Amino acid sequence: MLHGPHMADENEENSKLYGAPLKYDSEFKGPRKRRSCTDIIFLLLFLVFLVAWAAVAFYAFKNGKPSMLFNPVDSQGRRCGQDSEV
Repeated sequence: MLHGPHMADENEENSKLYGAPLKYDSEFKGPRKRRSCTDIIFLLLFLVFLVAWAAVAFYAFKNGKPSMLFNPVDSQGRRCGQDSEV
């Protein structure tokens, strides 16, 4: 770490490289004074999509055969671990 007169040179180099440090403005109220939510419609569409997706998954597991996904099937349609011949 440098001390003494070399420290001033290092600070000058840093300010040339990175610019002046930012200063806090207590009067700054943001880019717009009146803000509002603009994506409510898309949020509702996304929620409808998620509910529909969950409904399809529930229907598929209730009425389908999920074991067909987890147990391999041979060319004659027999499931490994499920059918007695296999």
